[in-house]
Amino acid sequence: MKIEELLTCDHTVRCLKKANIETVEQLKKLSEKDLMAIRGVGKMITHDVLAALESVKLHRLFIIAVLDEKTAAYCQRLCDMVLPKPLPGLQLKPHITLATLDILDVDEFVSESRSLFDGIEKAMVQFDEAGFYQNIRSISILPKKDEPLMELFEKATSVKPECLAKYYDAGPEEYIPHLTLLHTGHMDWLDLQEKGEVIKENFQPFTGLIEKIEYSLLIDEEQFTIIESTQLKGDKEV
Repeated sequence: MKIEELLTCDHTVRCLKKANIETVEQLKKLSEKDLMAIRGVGKMITHDVLAALESVKLHRLFIIAVLDEKTAAYCQRLCDMVLPKPLPGLQLKPHITLATLDILDVDEFVSESRSLFDGIEKAMVQFDEAGFYQNIRSISILPKKDEPLMELFEKATSVKPECLAKYYDAGPEEYIPHLTLLHTGHMDWLDLQEKGEVIKENFQPFTGLIEKIEYSLLIDEEQFTIIESTQLKGDKEV
């Protein structure tokens, strides 16, 4: 959605466009401090922009690379090492998040991007290390950034780059593909660090297989719904 579709003041629109803010999705990423730092935008304009944004609801959408059942079983064994009993709502469908987006129109986005993965073949992924990673606030397993994985990542992030979640702003080279086991939504920070050390000590490198691409829509905190699924081609097996 273009900013001029939301904002009625021509001066405000011009100031934002000079700062390379073209869409409402980009605008939603900005804090009050960010807005105030834009040349020509003062307190009154900032107030008006924030007021206009209150009527805009973005949806959190994930494009994920879903892995095979053997990987699922291994992830379950790792979690069993540190959890006395399963956590309520813990989903252990193993996947690598390729893109996290905040978008206005989910149906439009899916329609524009669903053909991206047509004809793509299943891909082997080597996982080399695991543990607690502070920058992604989770206990995760990290894959090699090899060509098949990064090709999928580039496709997933190419449709509406302005809608990518804020932590992608550092660029693809700073992105850490990862398979999340547990995160700060499951337990407190210190407990997560301790359990991460246990998993790190017991981790053995393995190969997983990306079998399909799914679009997962966040409904409510840990609740997701799959709205699109593409089975990748080929008969590769782990």
